[in-house]
Amino acid sequence: MSKVILLRFGELYLKGKNRGFFEKTLISNIKESLQDYSCNVIKSSGRYFVTNYDEMDEEQIVTALTKVFGLVSLSVTTEIETSKQNIDYRKRSKWDKENLSIYKNDIFCQVAV
Repeated sequence: MSKVILLRFGELYLKGKNRGFFEKTLISNIKESLQDYSCNVIKSSGRYFVTNYDEMDEEQIVTALTKVFGLVSLSVTTEIETSKQNIDYRKRSKWDKENLSIYKNDIFCQVAV
């Protein structure tokens, strides 16, 4: 299991034929905001994720991402192998209340269950 940050963007679906331009601009802005950190930004199933980052930098990374125009929310989550056993275990486990935080711009970060 590894931690990832799920990024959600708004209104790109309204851009029609220019969507590619807006997505490239958004990803460029995300990468620029994270240039001081060692991490990867990937796209999968229409969503962006920040992966392979140092967990010691997590709060600073989240703070940097809250300032990126076009991102509407983000969640610090745990990536798990897709299997019924893993999903059942995660559903039964309790929230780690120490990892729940409110960051600037009302972006709520949570540990996924």
